[in-house]
Amino acid sequence: GNISAALVLGGVDCTGPHLYTVYPHGSTDKLPFVSMGSGSLAAMAMLESGYKDGLTEEEAKALIARAIRAGIFNDLGSGSSVDLTVIREG
Repeated sequence: GNISAALVLGGVDCTGPHLYTVYPHGSTDKLPFVSMGSGSLAAMAMLESGYKDGLTEEEAKALIARAIRAGIFNDLGSGSSVDLTVIREG
C-alpha cells in the first residue's frame, strides 16, 4: 500500500518564527497554531479557545500540553505522553 505523512514544520529565520503544516496530499498552510493527526480535532478545539497573540513561553507550553492531553483523551490512537519542543531564535 501507499505510505503518507502529515507534517508539522516549525522554525525561525531572519524574519521571525514560522509554523507550517504539510498534508499527505501535498498542500501546505502557514498558521499561528496547528494540530494534525487522529486527535487533532480535540487538540484544535483547545488551541482555538486558548490561543491569543503575545502568549508568554510558559502560557504557550501550558496551552500546548492541554491541547495534546485533549487529543489523547478523546482518541485512543493518539498515544499517552506529552512531549514539547521549544524552538527559539539563536
